[in-house]
Parts: sequence; C-alpha cells; structure tokens
Amino acid sequence: MKEVFNQMEAGVDQNTVDKKCDEIKRKNLLIENDNLIVECLSKDVFYTTTNSMLIVFKFSDMHDAYSVAQKRIAELEAENSNLTQKIQKDDHDEMIKHFQT
Repeated sequence: MKEVFNQMEAGVDQNTVDKKCDEIKRKNLLIENDNLIVECLSKDVFYTTTNSMLIVFKFSDMHDAYSVAQKRIAELEAENSNLTQKIQKDDHDEMIKHFQT
C-alpha cells in the first residue's frame, strides 16, 4: 500500500513539474509572439516609410516634368503668336501691294 502511495505521490510530483514546464513553454511562446509582433510592426513602419518616400520622389519627378511641359507650352504659344502676327503682316503687305498696282 505504501508503494502505491509513493507511486501516486511521485505521479503528483511529476505532474507538478510537467505543469511548471508547460507554464515556462507558454511564457516563452508569449515572449516569442510579442517579439514577432514587434518585428512585424517595425517592418510595416519601414515599408510604409519607404513607400511614402517613393511616392514623394515620383511626385517630385512628375512636378519637374510638368514644369518642363509648361515651359515648352509657353514657348510654343509665343512662337504661334509670332507666326500669326507675321502672317497677318504679310497678308496686309500683300493686300497693299495688290491695291497699289
């Protein structure tokens, strides 16, 4: 009977040890989970920042291209205006010659 009692007591002791081991494993898993969450958040912040910077650079490039296009439009409008004035002057001169003869 005493041997059965000792075996039961050893079983209880083993269960206590197993329970503490399981608690330690659980705490280690929670710590690992927290570390993974921190890593994911830091990567998310990095990718968000990188993406934002790329958008800013693209916007800057687009703004530069827009400025170049505006300058070219202004040049073409000035050239068009000059050509229109020249045509009008040439037509006027042609009409004067025509009526003078």
